[in-house]
Amino acid sequence: MHSFSDSRRVGFLLSHVKLQRRDLTFTLELVYFPYQTSMGKTQRTSEGKLYMTMAIAVALHLVAAIVWVGGMFFAVFVLRPSAGALEPGDRLALWDRVFARFFPWVWASIVLLLASGYFMIFVGRGGFANLPIYIHLMQGIGWLMMLIYLHLWFVPYARFKAALALGEGPVAATNLNKIRWIVTANIAFGLINAIIGVSGKYWG
Repeated sequence: MHSFSDSRRVGFLLSHVKLQRRDLTFTLELVYFPYQTSMGKTQRTSEGKLYMTMAIAVALHLVAAIVWVGGMFFAVFVLRPSAGALEPGDRLALWDRVFARFFPWVWASIVLLLASGYFMIFVGRGGFANLPIYIHLMQGIGWLMMLIYLHLWFVPYARFKAALALGEGPVAATNLNKIRWIVTANIAFGLINAIIGVSGKYWG
């Protein structure tokens, strides 16, 4: 049989084990939960920086699109009718100055659209595999617009400048009219892309 002192000794040992378990639990709570909280804050901070960076990328993408498409719309539907009253020589000279000032903005817009667009695709969406169909459509139309602009730059606009330099007004006017139709097509594509961009996420 166990003596009374043996029972007290066993009880003391059990109490000591329970105390050690409580101390261990308390220690784990002190070590683990602040670490978990710290990890949560770190994750939230990282997500917050990503959201802010994505917001900046979206804003730059939007500004570039507005500059390009808005400038084309103004040129075709506002400036062109207004310049119609000018003499042919003055009108061609005006468009020469307009193109010289506007086209550098188009180049800057294209660079910004590509940089911000692919940043959003690879950083924000993890690459092409996770893209919804409407973004693929926007990307395709965007590349089409850029190719059209490259054709404009290297063919009718180059001929327009060469004709002006040689004093060949009729040739310059012919190429100016070609530029107008090319720009009008790009306006249509740009507006379609804008509609897709704001409505695509609701397609289901």
